[in-house]
Amino acid sequence: MPAIPQWMIDRNITPTSAAVAPQPPTPQPLGDGPGTELLQIIHDLTDGKIPPCQECKALARRMNAWGVAGCREHIEEIVADIKPRADKWFDRDATEGGWLATLKANAPDFAKRAGIRHYVVKAIDQYDRKRRDAIPDGQLLTTQQTNA
Repeated sequence: MPAIPQWMIDRNITPTSAAVAPQPPTPQPLGDGPGTELLQIIHDLTDGKIPPCQECKALARRMNAWGVAGCREHIEEIVADIKPRADKWFDRDATEGGWLATLKANAPDFAKRAGIRHYVVKAIDQYDRKRRDAIPDGQLLTTQQTNA
C-alpha cells in the first residue's frame, strides 16, 4: 500500500474518507404559502407534465417567506422571475404542435406577463383565503378593531 501523503495527514483525511462522495444537501421543505399554491396551480395547469425546477422551488420558498403582503409588494419581481421559464414552456409546447400552443408561444410579451400575473395573483389570493379560513370564528380582527 502506498504511503499516505502528508497533506492528507495534516487535514486528518484517510484514504477511506476521501473516497466517500459528499452527499448532496437535503432540500428544504417548501412549507405552506403563496409560493406553494403557485406550484400547485402550475402542476394542475400542466397536468403534472412540467415538474418544478430548482429556480421555481427557490422562488416558491421566497414567496412563502414573504407571505401574502410581501408577495403583493413583489408581484412584478415574481412575474419577471417566472417569465423566462414560461417562455421556454411555451416554445416547447409549440414545437409539440397544436394551434393553441403556437398562439401562446407567439403571444406578445405583455400578454404573457398578464397571464403569469393572473396565476400569481390567484395563488396569493387562494393562500390568503385558506389562511383566513383556518382562523376560528371570533378571532379574526376587522380593520376597525385593529385601528381602535
